[in-house]
Amino acid sequence: MTTNQPITFAKAEFKDLALMTSWWKDRPHILEFWDNSDSMWQNCYNYLCAKKDEFDYWIASLDSVPFALVMSSDISQYVDEKTAERKVESWFQFVPKEGTVVGFDFMIAEPTFLQKGLAPVTLKAFKKFLEASDSSISAFYIDPDPANVKAVRAYSNAGFEIVGTFVRDFDGQRDVPHVAMVCPAGRD
Repeated sequence: MTTNQPITFAKAEFKDLALMTSWWKDRPHILEFWDNSDSMWQNCYNYLCAKKDEFDYWIASLDSVPFALVMSSDISQYVDEKTAERKVESWFQFVPKEGTVVGFDFMIAEPTFLQKGLAPVTLKAFKKFLEASDSSISAFYIDPDPANVKAVRAYSNAGFEIVGTFVRDFDGQRDVPHVAMVCPAGRD
């Protein structure tokens, strides 16, 4: 899908609590692949209360209608020597070693916006949006579940390339597979 209307991004605020709660907790397509743990929701809630931990939460809108959520975080810290020595997570090995690397989590939350080709369009627009405000960004990283074939395809269409696979413990489940995907800054 191509659209003549720009996709806009705004940081989530407390006024968005009801919207984000419905997205996070009431959408079957989100519940299937998204981290819905209490700790992850608490992280989001804290952000809405102006207590940022790790992520920024961005609401994407099309023609002023909110439809998607992007979580972003500078993950460059995971590739420094001290972090590597601690082997904090198995995914850090796939993070590019130079410049600022921004990690993403992403959902199209509104069902009426699904299957319209908006995921790659939204991610491309978001990458450009961030690059315009921070010239130190060298790459973007995302790590979907390989069973989420639609997400992997959408991320590929947004310029991300598969650079590896890994497993990690995730919300009480052991050895959950993930696909590490990277997109250099400036790539559509």
